[in-house]
Amino acid sequence: MHGKEVCVLNFVNSKYVYRDLMDTFKDGDKVTVEVKSRRKPRSLSQNSVLHWYLQEIVDETGMSLNEIKEAMRHLFLSVDMVNKEGEIVSDKRTGEVIKVYRSTADLSTVEFNEFTENIRLWANDFLGLQLPLPNEEVELRFK
Repeated sequence: MHGKEVCVLNFVNSKYVYRDLMDTFKDGDKVTVEVKSRRKPRSLSQNSVLHWYLQEIVDETGMSLNEIKEAMRHLFLSVDMVNKEGEIVSDKRTGEVIKVYRSTADLSTVEFNEFTENIRLWANDFLGLQLPLPNEEVELRFK
């Protein structure tokens, strides 16, 4: 491989990882290897629930969808920034810990469920919105 090519290798058996990596790259190639565990991506129904909840909040507040998404990420997906040694990074002047906000695309299915549940509870507590659970049957009444 040459230049900035990306190669994705999937390994089922860990004993072949080294062998397959050596077979993929030439001796002397400079490479960066990133190892990630596999996770099940969020489902379409999970995504639909999130957007349903967010739209209800948009309708209640008058804010834009992007503003609400960003606010929810700040409320529920903030983590402390850490350096490469694993130490928490803080502002040298104020001592305040620097926060970063996870993307929903990086969440596991379990984390995504927790995120939507936090939004549902927050909407109830702070806006008085009674958002049903994803699998809850709701009786709709039309005027």
